[in-house]
Amino acid sequence: MQKKITPQWYIGALVLAIALLFLIFGATPMQMNWGMYGLMLTQLGLLLIALAAPLLFKWKLSEVLPIKKITAKHFFGTILLYAATFIFVNAVTMITAYFFPGMLEVSNALGSFFASVPFIAAFFIVAVMPGICEEVLFRGTILFTLKKIKSEFWVMLIVAVIFGLFHLDVYRFLPTAILGFVITYLMIRTKNFLLPVLYHFLNNAVSLSAGYSSFTVAEIDIAVTIELEFVGVYLVLSALAPVLYFCAGKLLNPERKNKKDKFAVIALSVLLFCVGIGIFAQSIDITDFVQLQINP
Repeated sequence: MQKKITPQWYIGALVLAIALLFLIFGATPMQMNWGMYGLMLTQLGLLLIALAAPLLFKWKLSEVLPIKKITAKHFFGTILLYAATFIFVNAVTMITAYFFPGMLEVSNALGSFFASVPFIAAFFIVAVMPGICEEVLFRGTILFTLKKIKSEFWVMLIVAVIFGLFHLDVYRFLPTAILGFVITYLMIRTKNFLLPVLYHFLNNAVSLSAGYSSFTVAEIDIAVTIELEFVGVYLVLSALAPVLYFCAGKLLNPERKNKKDKFAVIALSVLLFCVGIGIFAQSIDITDFVQLQINP
């Protein structure tokens, strides 16, 4: 009888390497030839790769993918965590798109790719499947192989970087890495695999639903630029994110009691708000504004 193998970081690295090779040499041709249905097969392939190590090394799936009843506190904490990250990531995305306009072309191309099938099919492939398949890979098998690392922060950072790189898009690296960090935090804090699945599903479902109706193949060629004032507006809105993160933390990690957290939240919110207002004011032509007030 085969002896149980202790989870080690290099096993996770091997699983990741196999997944990346599959993405480059398997998933890419499938998606080029079969479009969204190739993406569906990609997700199934990732799920099989993710489950291979636990089955091969005799790890208990209940330890790799711990599932518990979702409490009200954890549910609403997850929703607040998603809301905070949604606001923050949108600001980061806006800043990235301002400096690297090519990001918008990639987003348009992705949107048109998603819209190549009926919405119900796109919803299942883009929201439901990654919420399960990618989470089994990242917050399941790979995270499980890092359990010997004592620092939770370093574990979250490692998984975040891996998650960002895994999407093979330099423009989307930072927003995706932030999502990876937050979802890994959620898994470590609650030890309930259902919550990362819920978060990932919610993130993809909202993004897909918000943009699906406006996605057309013709939009790929549309040149879009981000004006500086929009960056300022999004930074102002992001001032709400630290407050939401604080509230989410209270629900997900009620045992943590640190008075310095409140001051840090207030300071960060004020900083984001002031920087946003400053950028917005800097981007407006004051002369035109004054003339508009004189000659409405």
